[in-house]
Amino acid sequence: MGPESGYWGGRLKIKGSPQTHLMVVAASIACIVAGIVIVAQLGWFLHDSSVHGTALIHRAHRAIAAAAADGAACLGPVGDAAAAGGPDRGPPSPRTTTQDRSTTPDRSGTPRGLLEAPSLGLVAPVREGASDSVLNDAVGHIPASAWPGHPGTSVFSAHDVTWFSRIEGLMPGDEIRYVTPCRTYTYRVTSHRVVPAGYAVYNTAIPSMVLDTCYPLDALYLTNARYLVYATLAVTSPTSLLPPPRASPVSLTVPAPRALAAQGLGLEQNEVPLGRLHLAGAPSPAWRETNAPLRTEAAALTAYFGVIRSAEQGKRIWWEDLAPSVPQPSATGLWEGEITGYDTRLDVTLRVQGDRTLGATLTAEVTTAGSGQPGTYDITVTETATATGRLLVSKFAMWPESS
Repeated sequence: MGPESGYWGGRLKIKGSPQTHLMVVAASIACIVAGIVIVAQLGWFLHDSSVHGTALIHRAHRAIAAAAADGAACLGPVGDAAAAGGPDRGPPSPRTTTQDRSTTPDRSGTPRGLLEAPSLGLVAPVREGASDSVLNDAVGHIPASAWPGHPGTSVFSAHDVTWFSRIEGLMPGDEIRYVTPCRTYTYRVTSHRVVPAGYAVYNTAIPSMVLDTCYPLDALYLTNARYLVYATLAVTSPTSLLPPPRASPVSLTVPAPRALAAQGLGLEQNEVPLGRLHLAGAPSPAWRETNAPLRTEAAALTAYFGVIRSAEQGKRIWWEDLAPSVPQPSATGLWEGEITGYDTRLDVTLRVQGDRTLGATLTAEVTTAGSGQPGTYDITVTETATATGRLLVSKFAMWPESS
């Protein structure tokens, strides 16, 4: 293992001494959403992560079922790793590669296991690494850290508004499970804390775990703080068959005319400072603990950019496709003009009931020029999802900032 390895905007430094175990420095490990926004890849990431994240969970379930069907696939004793003072020592079966794949290099893209937090309804695929390709669709295991069940600290990183959006709800004593086809490593939460970026996370003599993400947990922008959850291994047990994963909610579609869509309705083509992602209504835990919030936010941003561009270019037909029930004079302060600046960040609120998205509201303070009534406005764009999954703008309001 080299003395230093870099990923994203931070660096992971490994140091050792005869008296201590390895030290892992968590430097910008989990502020992934902000990084993607900065490199203008969020639109692509949202679609890619949604599709591949669900597929990875299905693959993990199939691997568990295959191991259960093959009586020789999981040979070797399974005991209490913590009590034994080390990892499960069961030798791999020579007939299969399913036994504890988390100790071998990941070259196939198949998940190494599942990370579960039953109290949150969290079930997430795990892959090794912290690269774009890994963290776009899974929880990432930091390569310099230990694997679950082995002495030392296992560090897992994920997006703050997806897989780890509610980890502040993990209380001391709650379970966190790392599930492989043969073995399940159950950890118990001991504590949590908010720390500055670059905070040092040290290895321990016994198997322990740290979940790491950006803070605040609803931030869509670069932050200087991290949220860490600490846990220690309680028991190692055989993995039992799991219920099949739930189907993903139907993706929303935005009826943008082809000519408008060709201009680009993502963050790549529309530079906007994002603020917070809020959830309203009663979203199910299964919906919240996936990439569904970011997938829904992507659709909300597409509709927002579409209606903004329609107004700026004075395209009534485009406007009527995206906002059929909204009168065009609602956008008088922007019509045939342009937004010259965002005076506040664009906040996004998603309205969700269970697994169904009802709509979204986007708010910001903007300055416009070139229209019939230029000025500074508080703008609110309300969107509503139809029964068929089309996301339409149902309200467009601009209030002069001085009012």
